[in-house]
Amino acid sequence: MYCTSYSPHTVNFFTVLLSAATITSPPATLIAGISSTNLTCEAAGNISSIQWIKDGLPLSPSNNITFSAGNRTVYLSPVQDIDNGGYECLVSNPVSNRTASHNLTVNFGPQHMSVYGPLAASTGYRVTLSCSADSIPPATFTWMFNVTETGVNNTLYVIERMEVLHIGNYTCTATNNITGLKDSVVYKLRG
Repeated sequence: MYCTSYSPHTVNFFTVLLSAATITSPPATLIAGISSTNLTCEAAGNISSIQWIKDGLPLSPSNNITFSAGNRTVYLSPVQDIDNGGYECLVSNPVSNRTASHNLTVNFGPQHMSVYGPLAASTGYRVTLSCSADSIPPATFTWMFNVTETGVNNTLYVIERMEVLHIGNYTCTATNNITGLKDSVVYKLRG
């Protein structure tokens, strides 16, 4: 029986090829500013390094993002609206590398509301007001004219034929049924 010794610089012939990598995350409905979560990268084999990427760019620590020793887990506490998106972990060793991907959904909003329309409208013409808000999931919308509910429940408020009686304040309210938040913006339509 022969015994062979290796110097410290000898290549480790027992490095195992990495199997398919995966990213795991606790199942939860995430709400911006309230919830926290983590992403953990796993792969079978000898892992030399783990790199995290978000939306194609390297992920770095920030006010709400920290990494475990060895970068195996990313902690997001609390999650923010900008944490939405696609995450990847690149696992590597001297003989192989694997990539896993995960899409993270953070519910937020409504925020950054606005209403677009004409500053002034001539009688007899069709007028369209358009309401928008940043929100995940997409917000639902309602409209009021002055203090009266209009029954319009979408992003557009259409006046088929402008009359003097249509001059006034149009309030668009956006509601997010997951976050439980709502926001409103008032648009003054002049004749």
